[in-house]
Amino acid sequence: MADSYDVPSRLFEIEVSDSAEAAKLLSLRTLTASLRDVGVSITLGNWGNGGSSMALLGGLDVDTVTIARELMATVPRDARAGTVMTALMDLLHALDVRVVVSGVDTKEQLQWLSRWPDALAQGTLFPRPQAGLASMLALRREP
Repeated sequence: MADSYDVPSRLFEIEVSDSAEAAKLLSLRTLTASLRDVGVSITLGNWGNGGSSMALLGGLDVDTVTIARELMATVPRDARAGTVMTALMDLLHALDVRVVVSGVDTKEQLQWLSRWPDALAQGTLFPRPQAGLASMLALRREP
């Protein structure tokens, strides 16, 4: 795919939705090695809302974890939710995993999240992207 569109494979990222089965597969480095060899990144999406366990998190061969929006829903107004998110953010940072936090819908949530400057945020607070990959590839092919 990358070669046919003249796009470097390092720009490709495969996102796998969180589930117990996905976590088990992503912990098998023999399954992810060929993707790694060509530079493709792997994301575990919607983590914290599926069936994977904390026990598997350390063994996952992923570059990015997208935290489910439900975990951010009541942060920062609910102290317990904030404690859970703080622990998750610190844990993922310690594992050297890129973090995308879904459900950042208010300025207060964005301010709270600023303690982790490398974290990426997505939610209704941000405008939708204006150009998709297809549009960008079409522009690249123009003479």
